[in-house]
Amino acid sequence: MPPRGHVWGLAYICVVRFRNIGLMLILLACWVSLSGQSAMRLYTEAQDHFLADEFSLAEEKLKVSLKLQKNNPDAWFLLGQCRLASQDPKRAIRWFDKAIRLIPSHAEYHYRKGVAWQQLGKSSKAVREWSRATKLDPRHASAWKALGLTFFQAGDYAMAIDQYGRALDINTTDEEAYLMRGAAHYKSEAYQEAADDFTLAIALDPQNKDAFFNRGRAFSAAGNLIRGVQDFTTVIEMRPRDAEARLSRGLLLLTAGLLPQALDDLDSTVAIDPNSAAAWWHRALVLDDLNRIDEALNSAVQATTLAPEDPSAWLLQGKIMFRLKRYEAAKEAYDRCLRLSPKFAEAFLHRGEAFRMLELEREACKDWKMAMRLDDGVVGKKAMDWHKIVCE
Repeated sequence: MPPRGHVWGLAYICVVRFRNIGLMLILLACWVSLSGQSAMRLYTEAQDHFLADEFSLAEEKLKVSLKLQKNNPDAWFLLGQCRLASQDPKRAIRWFDKAIRLIPSHAEYHYRKGVAWQQLGKSSKAVREWSRATKLDPRHASAWKALGLTFFQAGDYAMAIDQYGRALDINTTDEEAYLMRGAAHYKSEAYQEAADDFTLAIALDPQNKDAFFNRGRAFSAAGNLIRGVQDFTTVIEMRPRDAEARLSRGLLLLTAGLLPQALDDLDSTVAIDPNSAAAWWHRALVLDDLNRIDEALNSAVQATTLAPEDPSAWLLQGKIMFRLKRYEAAKEAYDRCLRLSPKFAEAFLHRGEAFRMLELEREACKDWKMAMRLDDGVVGKKAMDWHKIVCE
């Protein structure tokens, strides 16, 4: 019996019965052509499944396609992308390698392989692949951006700025690249350059809340409080429950000495996010300055409860306790502060004052000496004054 299938059946007749080698070759060529057409049809169907996020179906089509035509690099590459999308970077690298062996000079293959290495946490290998991609195609903007992000995460902000700049030379309308380069400038303390990049991102998308927020931070760090307040206000108008924007605006208003306005923002912050230790701490600071001591203490206690490892929170709580004439409680708060930060000169200064009020002058003098030893500025001068009055 001849094999099933009309093409193989004819081949069987020609070869076995008639031994017509020429016809056999023609039929073989036809089979190869039909196989190639079937492989490409399956590959095209797999592409459609991939674009529809149907990765399993795409893989099924690709595996059959590759059985018919195993030297299709794009099919191996798409198979790798399916594995990458399915969070299987190890298998993805295996398929990308097959594509690269067929076309070693394809920049996109190397770029995607780098993405797979990054998913595995192998940053050095990812950088190697992305660098190859940029050498093969200097206009591969995604590879430059990937390199920029890797250097940013490694703390090499100068290199990050350079890589993002190369991506922007290729595509001057890449909003994300402006945001990321702005972030790298901010980390480098180049605040005006950061603000300029965020401004370009805003020009591309006037509704980009993150760009306004980050530009507000850059203006704040540069000392431009008015522009910072304006940007945080824009964010709050867009996102009324943005606790971070309200906290940031509140801190700027506090810096400007606008205590009631700052308190409004800090109140809103803790209402939106009751777990914001920074908001409670700064709220305590403002309330203390407004002489609302009991409320200040409640906020300080909230801050130390949420951030028990923050020495500054314990210092503020101790100062408020001292103002309430609760000297033993103040000393205990300063003790907690110094256990966390043993060289905190201001804590020694204030604990010395608490010891004095508790009539423990010897302990007070020791603390003031330590404050003088640790600080030669305002804190050390105050400690010296107390030491002269009480200890000498």
